[in-house]
Amino acid sequence: MANAICVQCGAAKKDWSSKCAGCDFDPCADFEAQAKSYILSTLRVDDGMDPAESWGLPEFSEKELDVIGWRIRNGMPYKFNEENVCYVAEIFEESSGPMSWRDILVICSFILGGVVAFIGLVFFTIRASLESFFRLSRFFP
Repeated sequence: MANAICVQCGAAKKDWSSKCAGCDFDPCADFEAQAKSYILSTLRVDDGMDPAESWGLPEFSEKELDVIGWRIRNGMPYKFNEENVCYVAEIFEESSGPMSWRDILVICSFILGGVVAFIGLVFFTIRASLESFFRLSRFFP
C-alpha cells in the first residue's frame, strides 16, 4: 500500500514530495509536478485540515493509488483534471515566495537565543573553574 504514487513511473512512495526511488523523478522540480504528485497522494494535511475538502480534489484510498500506479507502470498515464493541476500549482507557487519579515525575525531570534545560551554556558563554566581554582589556592601558598 502506498501513500503516494510517482507520476512518472507509477512506483509507490511514502510521501508525495519525496524523490522516486524507481526512476529518480523529483516532483519538487517544478510546480506542475508538485501539484500532480500532491493530487496522487493520500497524505494531504495542511495545518490539521484536509485541503482536498476545500480544493475539490479527488480523494484516493491506498488501494486506488495502487491501481493508478499499476496503470502508469503499464503505459496508461493518469488523466489529471488540468483545472485542478493549475489551481494546486498556483497555490504551491504562491507559498514558495520570498520569506516574510516575520520568518526572518523568527530565524534570527533562534540564532540569537543559541548564541546567548552558548555564551552563558562558557561564562558559567569558566566562572566555576576559577572559583574552584581560587578555593584550592588558599591551601597551597
